[in-house]
Amino acid sequence: MATPLSKEWNSLSELIFVLRRDDFLTGSFEAEFRHPETGDSLGKSRMPPFLYRGEPAVYGSTMGGLWRAQSFLSHDDFECIERLVISAVSAFAEKSREALPFGEAVACAQHYGFFTPLVDFSSSLYVSAHFAVGSAAAEKPSDELKYGTFMRVNLRRAQEHLELLRPTALGGRFVRPSVQQAWTIEPPAAVGNREGERIEDDYWRNLKSGFFSEAGIIETFHWQRNPKQDPLFFNPWLDCPPDDPYVGWPVLLVNQFVEENGPLSDAVATLLLGRLPLYHMVCFSADDTPERDPNDGHVIAPSELFCAGVHPGRVWDREFLRRNWTKTQSR
Repeated sequence: MATPLSKEWNSLSELIFVLRRDDFLTGSFEAEFRHPETGDSLGKSRMPPFLYRGEPAVYGSTMGGLWRAQSFLSHDDFECIERLVISAVSAFAEKSREALPFGEAVACAQHYGFFTPLVDFSSSLYVSAHFAVGSAAAEKPSDELKYGTFMRVNLRRAQEHLELLRPTALGGRFVRPSVQQAWTIEPPAAVGNREGERIEDDYWRNLKSGFFSEAGIIETFHWQRNPKQDPLFFNPWLDCPPDDPYVGWPVLLVNQFVEENGPLSDAVATLLLGRLPLYHMVCFSADDTPERDPNDGHVIAPSELFCAGVHPGRVWDREFLRRNWTKTQSR
């Protein structure tokens, strides 16, 4: 079994070396998977001993993006985000040709940037290191960020307390979750303490709360940032695999939502632009003609397209999207 480790490390590489040793020594274990809706057994699978999450700074909490958004959005804006998430989840469930159960569809929407109650993790130390570094820090190393965060989940203990979803088990079409060796965790919304008294919701939604650390489910480590070394862990291919037809969906799904429900507020648009992948898709319309230039403002629903992947070097102009999402679309 893994031994207790120091909570403070001099570098990310030093921390990863020790975590990799623990991963190897602890070893995998066998667990049974069940269909989340029917309860039918899906067979047994080998489980990694740990899941990991890298964060580019030291934060006081780690919660699903939906709950983080709730803390600073108005009531109307939060309801808009909820409707948008449900719309995106429905699209993934209905149009992905994978017959996704609802929970797995939420996990897929989460891994493509939408705000859900879930938290991203990976079974790979190196994928987690990529996110620990962060794209902005990798592109423009800064001495201002002094420490980063690494979280480790003990899967043997987590199964009794946390809802685990594994988007990588959904087939080859969802390339981004697969290359990220992705998992998602849903913390309980609220649980009673030992005396049966209810504790405030955020205590349980927050994976850095005392309950998860005291139970040995989650460990949190801090490591000293190094502007020269950190960029070596950054791998842009993990964010945008060029053969993934779904990386381009989020922008089109928001386009479709705006056309059907009206404009977004600037606050909601800003949140989405800071989180969603904004890559252009390589796609063809139903009559097999190439897609028109997306910058002409034409809105195309994902269901109308045959998608071959994305242009890794082409991204949507943020201000163009902001204008189109925050005002009524022209017909």
